[in-house]
Amino acid sequence: MTSRPHCRRSPTLPPRLILGTAQFDGRYGISRQSGPVSLRDLRNILTYAWSTGIRTLDTAMAYRNVESMLGDVGVKKWRVITKIPLVPDEIENVDVWTQKLVEESLTRLKIDSLAGVLVHYPHQLSGDLGRHIFHALAQLKSRTLVETIGVSIYCPSELPDILDSGDIDVVQAPMNILDQRLRDSGWLSRLPTLGITLDVRSVFLQGLLLMDDTNRPIEFNNWNQIWTEWHSWLERESITAIDACLGYILSQDNVSRLVIGVESMEQLEDLIQNSNPSSIKLPQGLSSNDLNLIDPRRWLSS
Repeated sequence: MTSRPHCRRSPTLPPRLILGTAQFDGRYGISRQSGPVSLRDLRNILTYAWSTGIRTLDTAMAYRNVESMLGDVGVKKWRVITKIPLVPDEIENVDVWTQKLVEESLTRLKIDSLAGVLVHYPHQLSGDLGRHIFHALAQLKSRTLVETIGVSIYCPSELPDILDSGDIDVVQAPMNILDQRLRDSGWLSRLPTLGITLDVRSVFLQGLLLMDDTNRPIEFNNWNQIWTEWHSWLERESITAIDACLGYILSQDNVSRLVIGVESMEQLEDLIQNSNPSSIKLPQGLSSNDLNLIDPRRWLSS
């Protein structure tokens, strides 16, 4: 990463950030260097994030004890988005199961309503199962327990079947300098025309785009040509990897918000205080369609 002076934080950054909580349980992220955050550290992170203008948290029922941790430190003033897990095969009444899960989530979080509920496994939103899930989420909206409903996708090709099964308010999808499938597929421009909010995650590709050659795991040496081009471009443009990653996503008019995860106060402070993203023009050929690189689900098997 190129060196940089201390910069005044971008005034447009915090309002478009959603603070991701996946890293708080100590298991998420290829660049992770520490275990679960303590309640004290979590409280400090949330206090600082709020002071910068961040107002929304992204969590999930599958993130081990994270919902309970958030409830213990207190998130009543926050807008909280959570995700429902995979529906087990033995569940007979999906409507009741889904509504019970959300009610239990509210209890753990110690809040009265959720800003959003996303389906964590988009393949379950097609067919009869999808219709039951959509019906349950619509019921939760009618009870004012949930403000918006949506889906967390892994690939834009999942969207047609999802949209055929029911109405959603929000799509959360991966997008970054290497993974430009949302733009190339046309869904980046199409979603707003359908009245659907787009939130982007994996802006740093789980930290992979922020690593230098000495810290990057050796299994990613298969893409050394990309890394060489990436770091050469950063040097030519005199821009940091963080600012390039943020600047690329922030320059996309149809992206509403960015989900950014941190594992410590220091990471959040560095992101907010030292980042100064601006619109950038990427070089040709920097993006990749190789799923073994851009889809973290494949990293263990690639």
